[in-house]
Amino acid sequence: MPMQTAILLTRFSINQVENLTYELFDRMKHGKAFDYVIQTNKNTESYLKNKETGVFQEIYKILDPVIGYYYGVCGDSVGGQIDSRTNTDQEIQVALKKILALGNIVPKKRFL
Repeated sequence: MPMQTAILLTRFSINQVENLTYELFDRMKHGKAFDYVIQTNKNTESYLKNKETGVFQEIYKILDPVIGYYYGVCGDSVGGQIDSRTNTDQEIQVALKKILALGNIVPKKRFL
């Protein structure tokens, strides 16, 4: 692949992650509850999981009956749990961008 084509594809990929980060963060702030996992390979049905526990790494907005809605990202790829209860919006956006660069989002309910 020519270098110029590789550069264009990389820029396109970065733009896609930026756009999805903005869209999901807006849904976190203003939308209904959701829960996504990260699919790393469509062909093998591989998903991003925490190394020690094997639990899915997630992007979520949850309704807690006591504190109301909170939202964030959790998993080894972002250094643990980054959510609106203890982190700033900017920290959540950085974590969101980092995890979105690793694969595609898939609704978690697919596995329940």
